[in-house]
Amino acid sequence: LLLAAGGNVKARTSGGGSGYIETPLGRLLRTVRSMNHVYGPVRNFPSKVAALLRAGAELDDICVRAVSGASYMSAENLLRQFWQFINSIPGANPTVIAETKEKCIECKKMITGVRAAGSWKAYIRRPHKDVCAVRGLVTK
Repeated sequence: LLLAAGGNVKARTSGGGSGYIETPLGRLLRTVRSMNHVYGPVRNFPSKVAALLRAGAELDDICVRAVSGASYMSAENLLRQFWQFINSIPGANPTVIAETKEKCIECKKMITGVRAAGSWKAYIRRPHKDVCAVRGLVTK
């Protein structure tokens, strides 16, 4: 909805109601665990992360608790917190936990890949560049 309306993926909340100053990606990664997604399939979670990354969302300094002395968290830190939350649910359905972990791993691969490549565009083009490099070696 944010992207369809032309919203800014680098905008930050004021920290008022939720007590956090965060970007849309920070909000998604911080609140996914409290949206009942863990107790059912994590619907569209990786596709939402991908849409925000495609639109140019930042990976660093995306969420901070609005109190003095708090430090900003990166996308990796928030995803690590989500992973710890998944592992701490007592008596949860193992199938649901396994599906949730798969989605978390998928998001981690995207975030790590985008960070390593420098941008979403470079991350998406990487497999094509690899094929071109192999093709060039084969033709020599």
